[in-house]
Amino acid sequence: MPCAAEMASSPFQLLDDAARAIHALPVPKTRPRLPPGLRISREEEEQLVSNYIGPGLCGWPPAPAVFLRGARGEAKSAPATLEESGKDLALGWDEALLLPGAEPKTSAAAEVSRVLAQSSECQRWNAAYALYLLGVDLGGIFKESFETCVARWRKKKEQGKVLLAQDVLQRSQKTLRSFTS
Repeated sequence: MPCAAEMASSPFQLLDDAARAIHALPVPKTRPRLPPGLRISREEEEQLVSNYIGPGLCGWPPAPAVFLRGARGEAKSAPATLEESGKDLALGWDEALLLPGAEPKTSAAAEVSRVLAQSSECQRWNAAYALYLLGVDLGGIFKESFETCVARWRKKKEQGKVLLAQDVLQRSQKTLRSFTS
């Protein structure tokens, strides 16, 4: 996974059409990897994947069927409203994070109130988009654990989890092929 400095180099912004953005995930700047020295067991990998798909990704889209249609770019989603200042909504971001000793220049309260002013549908699609961005990294690092979880969910007939995990893994592998080309 990217290091903290790489992650801090650009903010997460609410998108007007996060459902379409899921369909066209950006290629990460670097190949995803665990931080140096971090080792986790196969069991921990599978637990991470299971938690990511189960309560994580399954809980955010408006509805699984609508979500998968939206992930293919076919669903409509409520746009972000930017009426307060007309500027993009950058979440948890402040230039001062990159400059040692600099004072924060923005008010977290203003950012929070602008996020809360968004429709529930907009928030849910953007949360799903953020989780898909994470999924590209997880799929690149833990491909075998994804496959193991999918096999387990098939046996349990947990079709929603199977579909989401396969979709994330497929998008991850497609996105990460750029590093081998």
